[in-house]
This record gives sequence, C-alpha cells and structure tokens, in this order.
Amino acid sequence: MISRTGRIRQRKVNRRYLSFLTLLIITAFLIGGCGKEPEPPSEESAVISPEKSVVQVKAGNAVGSAVLRGVNAEGNKIILLTAGHVLDNLSTGEYPVVVFDDGTEVPCDSYESSESADAAILTIEDIELAEKLQRENCFVKENRERFDSMQDGDPCIAIGGGFDGEKSVCTGEILDNWIYMEDYAQYMIWAEVEIHPGMSGGGLFDSEGYFLGILSGGSEDGQLAAVPFSLILSEFHNSLD
Repeated sequence: MISRTGRIRQRKVNRRYLSFLTLLIITAFLIGGCGKEPEPPSEESAVISPEKSVVQVKAGNAVGSAVLRGVNAEGNKIILLTAGHVLDNLSTGEYPVVVFDDGTEVPCDSYESSESADAAILTIEDIELAEKLQRENCFVKENRERFDSMQDGDPCIAIGGGFDGEKSVCTGEILDNWIYMEDYAQYMIWAEVEIHPGMSGGGLFDSEGYFLGILSGGSEDGQLAAVPFSLILSEFHNSLD
C-alpha cells in the first residue's frame, strides 16, 4: 500500500518527468524541424554571379562582349545579347565568334541587329553547350519588376570583357534610368560607372545581379550609356518570346 505522502511524491516525480520530456520534444522540434528536410533556397534568394553570364565576342577585327540571355523554347539554340555597333566590322557572310570563359571559341549561326537601337541578338545552335550552360547557371537573371522599380541613385554593376580576354567589373550608380540621348537617338540608361575598351555589349546589372541593360558606350569622365532591358524586349519581342 502506498501512503498519501508517497502518492504526493510520485506525482511530483511524474510531473518533473513530463516537464523534462516536453522540453526534449520542443528542443527536438526547434533543432530538427520536426523531421522535415530544409527546403532549398528559392531562385530569388540564391546568390547571383552575373560575371558568368558575360562572354567575349570577336566580330571581324573588333572585340566586344555579349550577355548569355538563355535558350529558345526547343532548347537547341543559345541566345546572346550584345551592342549592335560591336558587329559593324563584320564582312558579308562573316559571323561573330563567342569566346567562353574556358577559352572555347564558338562561331554564331546567325545574328540580328536592331534598326533603331544599339542592340543585337546572336544565336548558337548547340544542344550540348546549351545544356552545359544551364547546368552551370550561366544565363543572365531577369526580373521585370526589379527593372521597373529601378531608381536614380541606385547602385549598379557594369561587366564586360577586355581586349586581353579578362573581365572587368566596375561599380557605380544610376544617374537617370530613362533618358533620351541624341547621340543614340533613343532612350538609354545613364550611369556613373567607368568602363573600358572591349566592354561594349556587356551587361549592366543592379546590386543583386539582375540584368538592367546592354553596355553601349562610355565617356572619359566615367559615365556610361546602356540600352535598357525593356527596350531590348520591345525590339526583339518575336525572337525573345
């Protein structure tokens, strides 16, 4: 027979045991997520490396840059964007050559230049290369909402190749996100960023690495003009859908 005092002691021990057990369960839940595996980071939260999306372009005796935009719907064509003037020195029947980071040179199968903007599209038909670039996350990241929310004074990054094949990464800020420039006879992005020869056709990105436009030209006082992403979509809407 258990006395009243014994029953009281037993209840106290049981309460301590239950409290201890409850604490263990809560701790396990907080640490282990109740047995669930952690979800992978979303595309928006993943670290973006825009340098990987910029390559060198050889066009006749000219050297410029281009941005890896993506692949077509069939997945057999790589689509690149560059500045139209980079292709000005091509002879009839000649095609641009894209130089990738590993030194591989691949001739383009076709190209198309805009008649009203300093922009052009290059295409390479190579399924294996397209799959490789997708696996390595080399294509530029686009977000129309981020582009539309761009403000004067926002930080930006200009990336392009040089004549020696080395990439240049230059930082600065947006001076005007939509300004008409007589020299180009079109609306451009104007930014305070110093760029170097060979960077034409490269990319302008926001501080998080999202694509803003194509580098078109620079001045001696450290300013550049870029063809806006929205204008490129408008010019080549049939090819970029």
